[in-house]
Amino acid sequence: MKKIVFASILMCFSITILAQQPVGKLSVIPKVGVNLATLTKFDYAKPTTDGIQTIKPASSKMKAGLTAGLEAEYQLTNKTALVAGLLYSMQGVGYDDHVYALPENHFQGVSRFRLNLQYINIPILAREYLFKGFAITAGIQPGVFLEGRAKSEGSQWHIADNGKTVYDSSEEVNSKWNSVFKKFDLSIPLAISYEWENVIMEARYNFGLIKIFKNNLFNSENRVLTFSVGYRL
Repeated sequence: MKKIVFASILMCFSITILAQQPVGKLSVIPKVGVNLATLTKFDYAKPTTDGIQTIKPASSKMKAGLTAGLEAEYQLTNKTALVAGLLYSMQGVGYDDHVYALPENHFQGVSRFRLNLQYINIPILAREYLFKGFAITAGIQPGVFLEGRAKSEGSQWHIADNGKTVYDSSEEVNSKWNSVFKKFDLSIPLAISYEWENVIMEARYNFGLIKIFKNNLFNSENRVLTFSVGYRL
């Protein structure tokens, strides 16, 4: 009896493994998702030697953004598919609040700093189905840089002779940084996904391979964690 049960389970498992899209089928998958992006080694608030020093430590952090586009999947074998896509991707980085000490007892604070980057990414992937609905994916992803924009809120103040803090000015900054970024990016995507009733839920992490700033302004690479939902047409 135990042998019959075991054989039945094994048969069902084998059928499940092979029950993916038919070999030779081409599927189009529109998808949309949320990026949690950051940059490596983005030392934006580092100390300087021109009389301005960072007096409050700060570090970079993840920034949320949108991703959307299309992927096409070709079922090569019972368990392996090839995937190519075209995705719009909002990336970049956020930064903790930080304070600069200026000459003559003046100070400048920066808050809500966000570096918003926009890319068109072209994932070229292999997808391996481990069992019905569940797959792992890996490959390469060239990217084309579209725009970089820095946004922040800033204020300046000084300490008066009587010891009181006097606020001098405040402003919102929204400036383009296009000229400092390379036009080409390359990353390695790794993903896990689950499909149910043609709906595909995926978590994907992109490891950037290229330093994205020109002239070694910062030795930063893209890092992007994406949660997306697609629908197989």
